[in-house]
Amino acid sequence: MRAVISRREALGRMGMVLAGLAVTGCAPRFVTNALYPEAAKLDDATTDRVLKDFVATVLPGFEHPERIAVLFADESLRFAPFRRAFAADLMRRTQELTGAPSFDVLRPADRERVIRDGLEARGPASRLYNGGVLLAQVAWVAGLWNESGSCPAIGFEGTHEFRGYDEQRHPDPESFLPLATTTDGNPA
Repeated sequence: MRAVISRREALGRMGMVLAGLAVTGCAPRFVTNALYPEAAKLDDATTDRVLKDFVATVLPGFEHPERIAVLFADESLRFAPFRRAFAADLMRRTQELTGAPSFDVLRPADRERVIRDGLEARGPASRLYNGGVLLAQVAWVAGLWNESGSCPAIGFEGTHEFRGYDEQRHPDPESFLPLATTTDGNPA
């Protein structure tokens, strides 16, 4: 037998599906707000300071961690709605693991321990930490922190500048090009 449903039942089921999609679409922000109520109390200065020290820990030796920390608030990178929750989790883990009042007062070894604990966590916390580490690393390599878009650490100079034809050509093309089969360069 084939089950027949009325138009009213079909519309009701479609409405439930749409409601479910709407709820899951805003679930990440809802979950982070529910898990980190203290995030609403963090001011911008504290959040930026904590994220700057996070970047300095993830990218040791980088001279300008504040330039990447600012990118956590950039709406186009899609981490902005979660930056306060991330800073709140860093502060919470700091207090639980070390007893210190804030992430930004820790020694580098303790910061690494807090970040490692967050990466090994499960659920939303792990996603926050993995996203934060990925954002910091990608922003560094992509040169998003630099006005010219360059990343000197990997030898990427940013936008192309013409420096003459000698710079444009390979210095020894014969080393990777095949030999010509005839004197005029055309195959026989």
